[in-house]
Amino acid sequence: HAVYARLGQTDIPHARVRGCEADPAGAPRPFYLRERVAGSWQVPGYTRRDDAGAAARLAAAQEHMRALARVHDAHWRSAGFGELLGAPADTTDAAPHYVRLQLGRLAQFGGEPQALLREVAEFLVTNAPAAARISLCKGTNGLGEEVFDGGRIVAMSDWEEVLIGDPASDLAMVQGFTEPIELGGTVVWDLERALTFYNAHARVAVSLANVRYYQLVRMFGRMI
Repeated sequence: HAVYARLGQTDIPHARVRGCEADPAGAPRPFYLRERVAGSWQVPGYTRRDDAGAAARLAAAQEHMRALARVHDAHWRSAGFGELLGAPADTTDAAPHYVRLQLGRLAQFGGEPQALLREVAEFLVTNAPAAARISLCKGTNGLGEEVFDGGRIVAMSDWEEVLIGDPASDLAMVQGFTEPIELGGTVVWDLERALTFYNAHARVAVSLANVRYYQLVRMFGRMI
């Protein structure tokens, strides 16, 4: 609820909050309501294996890159996301901050001590690249995460991994929308082309090197 309430102070498309009940006297468990947005996570024609399907996948992928640029361009400070989520000290702290979040998850859930994970974390921090900027990052992206209607994303959903950090971390995991696409026998889309398209729409460009770094960090996070 806190995340969606703050999204309401941005121009990011989402299902807006309508109310929240956190008082145990009012309900047996807390809940909140959001508006219903017409649309579906399913993209018509996406699974077709012909050129029409390829064109549908390309259009959806490009729309998603535009939407991510919109997320990253949002004024997260004025919307109050920093107070809610915490933030890196500066652009050089973005990657170490991300690793710290992963280690915090490890501490939270406990389990058997794994010295190798600590070594990996040290390696990632030692080799951390500076971010081009600090932005609001959605965390989970791609097919199945957003609501489409008429070819446009009308609601960005599933914000459970939201953070403030390097936008390259979002581009490191975009399920279904950075895989190679062939149209007429020619590859017209892949991760590098997606990044080029994103950079044409975002206020600040993201480097492929940073995206590759966060792919490693996400793999580290999945090990925890």
